[in-house]
Amino acid sequence: MALAIEDLPVFHQLEGDIAFSRGEFEKAYDSYMLVNESPIASSESYYFAAKAKQQIPGGNLLEIITLLDSAVMKSTSPSDAIVYLQENIDFKTQFAQYGALVKDYDLYYYLSGGNVTDAFFYYREQAKFRSGDFEGALTDITSEITIAPDNAIYQAEEGSIYLRMQELQKAQQSIEKAIALDPDFASSHRLLGVCLLRQEKKSEACNSFAKAKELGDPVVDKLIKENCE
Repeated sequence: MALAIEDLPVFHQLEGDIAFSRGEFEKAYDSYMLVNESPIASSESYYFAAKAKQQIPGGNLLEIITLLDSAVMKSTSPSDAIVYLQENIDFKTQFAQYGALVKDYDLYYYLSGGNVTDAFFYYREQAKFRSGDFEGALTDITSEITIAPDNAIYQAEEGSIYLRMQELQKAQQSIEKAIALDPDFASSHRLLGVCLLRQEKKSEACNSFAKAKELGDPVVDKLIKENCE
């Protein structure tokens, strides 16, 4: 009878909770994984398995991501799912899983009922940009600018997207807006230089690169060396 009780999933859940509270993370992880293989597997059992795995030295990041994905899928509460998503987004960002990140951001948007800030659109735009979805990135940056039209970073980001799309006139307009909003934003001057260089306006480009260097841009030296010396 005692053995039967100890094999009950609910016992393993309790065992995992006690081990986790004591900092015995390997034991906690093993117990939670037994629960996850049972009919009572829940968003909480997957989540705490992920949290325990995170505390084990050498824990596999992909395994943590998979466990958090399961926690999201098992969740019956939008607020809980959002918490799990937020943590998993951080891990997927570290692992450069940009396609998966976009899907998580889309789910976050749905679960939050669209109640998001301009920062949300910025981070989703970054994920789309890095996954090669430039049209999608442009849509999100437009939403960012609508919410915060005076943010020079967003204007420069729009210019960067247009640069990747080879729409140089639009890129220049966006970057010049960024500079007008914040003349000391060094990266905008570097971006403007790249845009002008692609339009074969070398002298103007070099002036922009020089301004970026003057303002302390950390990566403009290579552009100056390759194009202006």
